[in-house]
Amino acid sequence: MKDKIFLKKKSFEGKDFYYIDFGSAKHWQPSFRLWVNKSLISIEKNENGEDVYFIELPIRGAKVEKTEKETLVLRKDEEYNTFYLPTQSCGYRGESWFSIVNDPERDVYVFENYESPRGNLGIKRGGLIVSKKDEIMVMVESNGREGYSNHHMKINLNGDAEGIELNKDEMELLL
Repeated sequence: MKDKIFLKKKSFEGKDFYYIDFGSAKHWQPSFRLWVNKSLISIEKNENGEDVYFIELPIRGAKVEKTEKETLVLRKDEEYNTFYLPTQSCGYRGESWFSIVNDPERDVYVFENYESPRGNLGIKRGGLIVSKKDEIMVMVESNGREGYSNHHMKINLNGDAEGIELNKDEMELLL
């Protein structure tokens, strides 16, 4: 199932621009801000009859690009797909991290959610993954007081995340 991500709006010189702040890192600052091209935005009415702007991830035909000023913008690009990996849980005072197993030519934009102002109680990580593939395979690892764990999952363009079991030989083929 696709994740519906709601956008914030900023107006400048009579024009409206839409963005998402990803993550909640040190002292609750976002890890990064992603500006979204208007052609990718959907609109619906909330219970008060006001317009609410959102995008649904993963999204086919869109790519995150860096501008000259290092600003991240989600734009249409028919060759690419953008996947969303929500923050992955970790143990108490632990961390989670992930890697993309089946696509060496992908771009990954990692965001962090700190469980305390400086992350001492745990750091969860998620990301936006830009790929030419229609399905990506992710290895998620985490640690904490409870120990270490890892698992693999496939994410497709419908937003379905499916856990998979790999034996050692299958893993070596992917790497």
